[in-house]
Amino acid sequence: MPPRELRKFGQRAALKSGAPARGEISVIGILLKNIFVSFIPLSGLRSVIGEWRSSKVLNGAPLSVLVFVSYPYLVDLKTDEDYDEESLLGHSTQLHKIKIEGLLVTDPRSPLLIVGASSRAAAFSAHRAGMETSCVDLFADADLAETTAVRLPGEKYPLGLLPILREHAGPWLYTGALENYPELIAQAESAGELWGNSASVLSRVRDPFLLKEFVDSAGLLMPRCRHALPEVGEWLQKPFRSGCGTGIAFAGPQRRNETRVGCYYQEHIEGIPCSAVFVGFDGSCLLLGATRQFIGEGALNVFGFKYCGSIGPLLLTQSQNAELERMGNLLASEFKLRGLFGVDFLHAERNSFWMLEVNPRYSASVEVLERATGNSQAGQPASPNGVHAMEYHRAAFRDNGSHSLKSPSQPERKVAKAILFSDRDFEFPEIHDSTLRWPHVADIPHAGTLIKSGQPVMTIFSEGAAADECERELWRRVDEWKSKLWEADEP
Repeated sequence: MPPRELRKFGQRAALKSGAPARGEISVIGILLKNIFVSFIPLSGLRSVIGEWRSSKVLNGAPLSVLVFVSYPYLVDLKTDEDYDEESLLGHSTQLHKIKIEGLLVTDPRSPLLIVGASSRAAAFSAHRAGMETSCVDLFADADLAETTAVRLPGEKYPLGLLPILREHAGPWLYTGALENYPELIAQAESAGELWGNSASVLSRVRDPFLLKEFVDSAGLLMPRCRHALPEVGEWLQKPFRSGCGTGIAFAGPQRRNETRVGCYYQEHIEGIPCSAVFVGFDGSCLLLGATRQFIGEGALNVFGFKYCGSIGPLLLTQSQNAELERMGNLLASEFKLRGLFGVDFLHAERNSFWMLEVNPRYSASVEVLERATGNSQAGQPASPNGVHAMEYHRAAFRDNGSHSLKSPSQPERKVAKAILFSDRDFEFPEIHDSTLRWPHVADIPHAGTLIKSGQPVMTIFSEGAAADECERELWRRVDEWKSKLWEADEP
């Protein structure tokens, strides 16, 4: 096709997509001997490339695409001239190449999009790694003010995330408990660049019966799982789609042999609830550390088996560290886990570790390990021997290897976090307090936000040289904040 016809085709495609505005990310298509075609908004690029490839315009010729911020707008470009990359670079110092694979378009300058029930912890980890983020979750808390944060109404969660993901051209990741929706992840995988485990991985590793079968074959420990409640023993009823322990309860004897839709039964074993954090790389993994979990703490207005905080890192013996490393490597190899993932387990009698479930994404205890190893503030020099969670996570998808990574050294301090839940309906008050900010608290609601009984209020942190000192300080701060919040709520 002659150059003039190519330009006309490109101009028609641009008209369909709409003209880019100043400051908007725009695309220049350079095809067939560097002939300039048109300006196209990045949001419309997929459909345009699809039309180009379905027509005879390309005729098998390679397509290269350049992306730039349209300021200056390049109004001096003329459609009857040919431009090479060098001349285009002379017009915009912000010109970047982007990757095209099929109809997948990735802009490396796009912020990391984080989606899930709560995105704040992952966003802070990304900021510590020097990344820009955009967030979509159920809260859009006040401490996400420095990033683009959008609150998705509960009635639109999680399916309402799909249109947003499909419009995003850069990397994205999901947090809890989107691992319970592999069908949604499958629909979103073609959007942008997923820094997370695929739907096929989720379907396997989140199946408790498949996981139990593998654990037994690998010589690891995991409580028995049943579809119907057995006649003998103490069992827990657990939803297949569970997050943070929600919906888990003891199964009463009156339900013997009963099968419940959406639930299964797992044998109850006494032990200390813990969680280990790993980062997977092509069949192997790196252990970042382990924490003890707070479960059903009445002081936080939480009961039953609901997760409400962590403290760590745990001081592991050499044999315990080796056992967790073996557990992580076996899981990463069998289920093809990549990037950050967590394993909830019980530290039971005789120093045994009983696996409960795998959380194949960024988990709540990651920030505890980061802070304990000296990486807590964005923009501050990172500890060379600390946990660099998001750097590791990015490397798992961008570098495809762990050759430059090493396990963190044992820190000299402990860090604890507690998620305070509300025992009443109230509006979050306007509080002028120097500790109402990171690193003292996080997940801070906007003043005037209606918080209902049973919903999370905020996350409270403490640090100490030893675990008992750290935990005492945590509960002191919890009591202090409960007084501030509830006193402010009194008429």
